[in-house]
Amino acid sequence: MILAARIGILAFCLTVLPSVFAGMPSAQAQESESVPGMAPPTGLPVPRFVSLRSAEVNVRTGPGTRYPVEWVFVKRDIPVEITAEFDTWRRIRDWEGTEGWVHQSMLSGKRAIMVLGDIRTLRRSAGESAGGLAKVEPGVAGKLLHCQTNWCEVNVRTGPGTRYPVEWVFVKRDIPVEITAEFDTWRRIRDWEGTEGWVHQSMLSGKRAIMVLGDIRTLRRSAGDSAGGLAKVEPGVAGKLLHCQTNWCEVNVGGYRGWLQKSEFWGVYPAETLE
Repeated sequence: MILAARIGILAFCLTVLPSVFAGMPSAQAQESESVPGMAPPTGLPVPRFVSLRSAEVNVRTGPGTRYPVEWVFVKRDIPVEITAEFDTWRRIRDWEGTEGWVHQSMLSGKRAIMVLGDIRTLRRSAGESAGGLAKVEPGVAGKLLHCQTNWCEVNVRTGPGTRYPVEWVFVKRDIPVEITAEFDTWRRIRDWEGTEGWVHQSMLSGKRAIMVLGDIRTLRRSAGDSAGGLAKVEPGVAGKLLHCQTNWCEVNVGGYRGWLQKSEFWGVYPAETLE
């Protein structure tokens, strides 16, 4: 099973993909699928964008628990598109076009966004000529507040205090950062890409976390290359850091507890041990 860091849609220009109604798992399900001119079970339009309510969402091959889990989302508050409805189940499509079924309780009507493509410039207002505030990396997700035509808005501070402008915004929780300086109640932090900025201490937790880097990694049952694999973990997936030995650390990613080499993630120093 692949634990995927699946994210969604904020590339400053939001495009609603056309719905594709195909591949229903049963005749009964097909009868309940929305068609032009017929209202879906909720009465809401299909397709439509929603977000993931939970940090662990099983995506199944069909609308029910009798269908096998095809993959697991391990991040919350990321956008997906509902493309069909059947009873209390929703067929969703992610930003890569992959589809599967989830229970409606795993979805929220709150809108979310994600940066796609290249590094984007966060601008002070809508328009190519507007001044830049910060650079935003692909894979950053956040809340969708409002849009003007083809433009939408995203938001770490350049100095220790509210008088300093916001330079960018972390829109995920439980991800690792490194404190590189302190001033009063403010902390200068550095992320896994080396970008630094100031945040208030109340925004930080002493709990340790990791960010998987590089290639798809194998989460192993014990410390060692010969240990059996538990799951595949994609780059960009965050998890909890439990403890570390010399070269290996035990982590929890999406509820799966296993071992990764220190070189496979960011969030621990090479010589650091953690009991």
